[in-house]
Amino acid sequence: LCSMKILVFLLLLLSSAPNPRDDRGTVPDSLVLKLQKATGDDFQRARVMEEIASFYILHNEFDLAKPYADEIERLSSDLNNDYLKVLSCYYEVIYLNKENDLQSTVPYLYKARTLMDNLDDSEASNRLRLKVFNEFALFYYSYDMLPQAYEYLNLCFRINDKLNSQGIDFNLNRRLMILYDAMNKQRECLELGKKISGHAASDLDRTYYYMTMLDAYRELGLADSARCYADSAFLTDSQGKVNWLIRDRVGMVYLKNKEYDSLFRCSELMAATMGNPTLSVEDSLYLFYRVHYYQAECYNAWAVYDSALCCADKALETVK
Repeated sequence: LCSMKILVFLLLLLSSAPNPRDDRGTVPDSLVLKLQKATGDDFQRARVMEEIASFYILHNEFDLAKPYADEIERLSSDLNNDYLKVLSCYYEVIYLNKENDLQSTVPYLYKARTLMDNLDDSEASNRLRLKVFNEFALFYYSYDMLPQAYEYLNLCFRINDKLNSQGIDFNLNRRLMILYDAMNKQRECLELGKKISGHAASDLDRTYYYMTMLDAYRELGLADSARCYADSAFLTDSQGKVNWLIRDRVGMVYLKNKEYDSLFRCSELMAATMGNPTLSVEDSLYLFYRVHYYQAECYNAWAVYDSALCCADKALETVK
């Protein structure tokens, strides 16, 4: 259950990163050139490798990022550099989360926080602080320790006061909306959502914003408003990158309102996405689980118990 919650959180909270593209695995030529030029300064070479590792991680190419993360870890020891040590801890957290081993991240998170006291107040250092505090928020959220998650999210806001990035501000507020929703503060979630509705954001970020609004209205029992935000999410997801996930949120509206015919049609549309090569393994597993979960609910409501049990078994096996 904890692993599935982590996955949902990553999908809804941290998915401002783009999905894998057709040219995944190919870093921009500018980064390749920068790495070729950074031959005389190991620290600068490590900073370029940080950019390359971040590129791969944003495109879900964790295996391709790993050699660069490992080299950064080696250089952090050789150079005895606090920035690289914090960065190395951050990468350890990323890869442990990738293995759903969230508990093992605790020592690395607190080591990174201690080391961050030695960093300067530069933009690069503050962006790194933001990444680490975000991982703290993820950890506490995943274990339902919502006040602690809220505390670390507020630290992220303070750091962004220095960075003054509207894009980061939008995403932090979107994450705060998710926390409000988890704390059963749907009205606060909606008020915040209306406050940031006009902020500049990418289409994908706005798609996830609309899904959060959808969730809040669903929990308040306002199905029509929830459906309106679902329509907005489908419009901004013009390339269909997270079409299946939007349908998942719509399916929750149907389930809450016991609209089983609509829910089953929704599950079939989600099932048509299974096997899409652009989906990560984690996304594919989550999609498989949700399709069979919804179908089990439908068959149970229709008193087709053999089919309900079969679908429930498939969903449970995926969760395990």
